[in-house]
Amino acid sequence: MRADRAKQVPEIGVELHDLAPDEVAAQVRERIGGLARYTQHPIIWATVWFSVPTGRARAKGAIVAHAVLQVGGTQLLAFAAGASVGDATERVRTALRGQLVALTRQRRRRASRTAPELPTQATGTPERGRSRHLTG
Repeated sequence: MRADRAKQVPEIGVELHDLAPDEVAAQVRERIGGLARYTQHPIIWATVWFSVPTGRARAKGAIVAHAVLQVGGTQLLAFAAGASVGDATERVRTALRGQLVALTRQRRRRASRTAPELPTQATGTPERGRSRHLTG
């Protein structure tokens, strides 16, 4: 699943909202930027922000990480809760990694499908036909 070539990862926006020191933002960028190895398409942009839920979850001290990743024209969204910013980051990274792996498998499956060969009327030699699948 990992791409062989090095990827250019853009600046990843991180909003901590005073839930952790500013040094943690660099660690979050590094962890989310490491997801580039799981896709063949470039990460166009990414944003991660953290919040504290309301109600009972607030009393438990949970922190929620929200992430948006734009990969090759597809937007991936994930959120996860953890006891700390680091824990929430790891959980949201795991969710995004699963989405990237599934997206890569889906694209590979589509690419591996070949169109049936159709004979041409003029020459009688087979040529590849185009097929489309429309859902309605």
